[in-house]
Formats: sequence, C-alpha cells, structure tokens
Amino acid sequence: MKSKRMDHIDWSEHFYYDETSLSCLRWNREVLAGKNYARVMYSLGDPAGSLTQKKTGKYWIIQCQGFLYQASRIVMRLHGKTIDDLVVDHEDGDSTLNKINNLRAVSQMINNRNKSPKNSHYGIFGVSFNVRNNNEYFRAFWKLEKGGSKNFSINKLGIMEAFKQAIVARTDAIKRLNSEGMGYTERHATNLT
Repeated sequence: MKSKRMDHIDWSEHFYYDETSLSCLRWNREVLAGKNYARVMYSLGDPAGSLTQKKTGKYWIIQCQGFLYQASRIVMRLHGKTIDDLVVDHEDGDSTLNKINNLRAVSQMINNRNKSPKNSHYGIFGVSFNVRNNNEYFRAFWKLEKGGSKNFSINKLGIMEAFKQAIVARTDAIKRLNSEGMGYTERHATNLT
C-alpha cells in the first residue's frame, strides 16, 4: 500500500474524531468489501486504524480508498489544520497518542528538536563523554551554528563538576536558540528536569 496526498479526500465523509478510540478516529460510514461488496468490513462508529511499527516508532495507520494514511494526519485535517508539506509532531513524544491537543504541524527540523534523549548514556541529549590524548571531558553540543559545542575537562574540574557545567552550557544554548525561534522542547534538552 502506498500513501497519497490527502487534499483530494473529504475526510469527514469517512471518519470522525473521537478520543475514546485508540487512534482517535472512528468510521463515519459503513465500509463494504468482498464479492459484490456483500461483506461489512467496518460499521458506522467502529474504531478506525491499526497500529504499525516503523523505524521512527509506532503509529496508527488507516487504509482509505486503497491508500495508507497516518491517523494523526487525518486528525489534523478533520480539525482544519493545514499540513501539506509538514510533518505531524506528537508534542509529548508518544507517536500513538493522536489527541488533537498533542499534535502540531511542523517542519522535519522542528520535529527532530522534540526528540527525547533516549540515545544518551547520561540522560542529557547533547552531552557526551569523550577521551582525547588521555584527557577525559564532557562535551556539550548544539549543531545549529559554527562553534556549537564546548568541552569541560574532567581532569581539571572533576567528573561531577564537568558534567554539571556541560549540562548548564547545553541548557543555556538551547534557551538562547529557542529565544531565536529554533523550537527545541524540554524533552529534547534533558530528561533530568
């Protein structure tokens, strides 16, 4: 199944928004299938969609008119939100939670800035431990500008102080970048708050 642009469908003919459905969508009509369309696949009011695993996480998907669509994109459309060349960001990081107050249409870059620090050894996204020439240090980094990192020597400061200063440097950089409209979230900056 392939996805198709969404602007050719009146989504309210097919679905309605309902937070009691796990996907937050229910069928707004009966869907028939099989020989002579004699078998009822979905009845009016049935929950819509199925949970699927992608590289980027779990998502609710829905088949409609022979194509697959992300349920979150349909929810946005049903609420009159324009999403054409944007991605749908789940603000709390739970890609299965399609409640409208958890969704926003953003660029891929902004979506990436709402990622949690799950790949960080130390619980702080953008802070890493490094060794170079027998010197150990914590590095705070932010990739948006030249010189977007700073090292804190463990040999000079001690492990806890170097770690603390790296966190402060990263947090301050993210606050400064956000004041310039860069769109990082608390989840991206740290999980120790």
